[in-house]
Amino acid sequence: MKITVITDGKGAVLGTQRPSEGHTGAATHGPTPSATIVAGPGQHVTEIDVPNEALKGSVEDLHRAIARQLKK
Repeated sequence: MKITVITDGKGAVLGTQRPSEGHTGAATHGPTPSATIVAGPGQHVTEIDVPNEALKGSVEDLHRAIARQLKK
């Protein structure tokens, strides 16, 4: 799955975002709100492929796996 990753200037993972799957909101009966990651000063946004299994663990494990992948 492709995810968006935001990192600081040293390559530390600050956050991730999965793409919206187009679900509708039950309360509004319409599209759910969406958000986009925007890099601040000294930050970088990258889109990478990660295995679906990587998304099943903890956030900390995911961030460590992404950091290893980005160093390659």
